[in-house]
Amino acid sequence: MQVELLLYVRLIPQEMESAMRNAGIHANTHLEVHRMYNAVGIDVSKGKSTVAVLQPGGTVIRNTFDVSHTSQSLHELTDYLGSLNGNTRIVMES
Repeated sequence: MQVELLLYVRLIPQEMESAMRNAGIHANTHLEVHRMYNAVGIDVSKGKSTVAVLQPGGTVIRNTFDVSHTSQSLHELTDYLGSLNGNTRIVMES
C-alpha cells in the first residue's frame, strides 16, 4: 500500500481494487482520495443570513437555518462552525 499525505492520499491496496471490481466499479490501478472539507454556504440578506452546512459527500449536517445579524447570533454561528469536526470551507453570497 502506498500512502502520501500531501494534498491528497493515494491508496493502492489489492483488496480495494478487487472489492470495487466485484461491485461493478471500474477504476484505474490508482485510486486517489482527495482531502474533503465541510462545506458551509451562507446567503446574506439585509436582516438575516441563511446557512447550509454539508459534510463531504453532500451529507447534510444541519438543515438550513437563519441567523439574524446581531452580535449574539453571529457569535453563536462562529461557535457552531468552529465546533465542526474536520476542516471547513465557507462560501458567502449576497
